[in-house]
Amino acid sequence: MTSLLRRSLPFLFALSLTACGGGDDSAPAPAGDVGNYAPYAVGNRWLYETSRESLPAAPVGALTEVSATTLPDDRAALELRTQSLETLLTNAQLYLQKRPDALYQLFSPFGGRIISGVDALPLLRFPLRAGDSYTAFRYDNIELGVDWDDDGINERHSHRLDIAVVGTESVTVPAGTFPEALKVVATRTFSETYSQGASFSTVITTTSWYVPEVGVVKVRTETVSDGGPVTVDHQALVSYRIDGVRSESVAPTVQGVTPAPDSTVSAGLGVSARVTFSEELDPVSVNATTLTMQDADGNAIPGSVVYSSRKLTFIPAYLLPDGTYTATLATGPTDVLGTPLATPYTWTFTKTADTSDCLGSSRFC
Repeated sequence: MTSLLRRSLPFLFALSLTACGGGDDSAPAPAGDVGNYAPYAVGNRWLYETSRESLPAAPVGALTEVSATTLPDDRAALELRTQSLETLLTNAQLYLQKRPDALYQLFSPFGGRIISGVDALPLLRFPLRAGDSYTAFRYDNIELGVDWDDDGINERHSHRLDIAVVGTESVTVPAGTFPEALKVVATRTFSETYSQGASFSTVITTTSWYVPEVGVVKVRTETVSDGGPVTVDHQALVSYRIDGVRSESVAPTVQGVTPAPDSTVSAGLGVSARVTFSEELDPVSVNATTLTMQDADGNAIPGSVVYSSRKLTFIPAYLLPDGTYTATLATGPTDVLGTPLATPYTWTFTKTADTSDCLGSSRFC
């Protein structure tokens, strides 16, 4: 469970499973998402850069987008999916419904429920108001439905979420400066208790900043588990497209290519053509015709095209013989907001198997 929560969507860290118990029957009707802090509509998407403080690696792009779907029990839902632009794998997936009182997470009756028998839980209570502080969600001693220690008795767990809507402050992220971002702190505490007496607990404290008509722009998530190290994860908004309006419309450009133009490459183990872009591409816009290679006679070289973290690579299907080759980048690919490459790019290089410079060294040639 801990690893799943750590990999969840940026907004999921920020939102709260707000089971709004009790209340005054005479209270006015919900006002809805005043300011549209949660603009989850079909076609909207956000690009975040994600990082972990304990890791020296550069931030990794993560694309979150909204589509329409229908659950197996015929309930209409919004599907919110986040894809790593490094691995192209889906990191998290959530089913939502936006109602006047809250944004709800839906669960399939055929699996995936957090709480047994509960098919929907409110994630974010509307409207968001600075100064609100409350225990949003609490379940104690709930049966997990699994027997981790194989003693014939299912284990139990408790789950609590405390929310504080702190107020507004200025936040600067790659997407720009937002002078009145609403700061929300969510403290999620959960524990598992084994039937033989052992227990394990985790506290996840997420600080998030929401902006009207944009959504979550920044997230800091601190995870503390019994007997484990403290981990701190960050998400920062890079760009977004909300209701057809883009945060920017600058076309992606070529920052560099490998091998270098007009260079000669000694590559006994083969050579690939790679392009590095100024920004992340939409993986859906990349296909077999995006980056191609031809020999000196104009014959197409068979191969595959791979995209990862602003890098597009053509990998030949076989070791290339010595000769001169031309790589061509088409204008089909777009950035994550849909802006296409402005112009094609072509370069040539020469491949040779000369290994004289490898003698007496540990290089593989």
